[in-house]
Amino acid sequence: MDFFKVIALDTVENFGCVSDTWLEGILGLQLLGYRLNENQINSILKTQLNNGGWAWDACDMKESNYHTTLLSVWVLCEVRNQM
Repeated sequence: MDFFKVIALDTVENFGCVSDTWLEGILGLQLLGYRLNENQINSILKTQLNNGGWAWDACDMKESNYHTTLLSVWVLCEVRNQM
């Protein structure tokens, strides 16, 4: 297993809440063939804000961030494409 995958798996499997960094790890793994489990998908969906976006760190912030929103949508599109 290559170095990136080891680091990304550690980040993904030990997450406390949905964050920009967590989503970047998820996306990188998805591009390598990783499939999210139902808990991970639900975590992303539950943290979507009322305005349709996602916060930089869902544990601490309630204001949407364009980069985190882009990552969330991309990750969810990859989930859909893997079905």
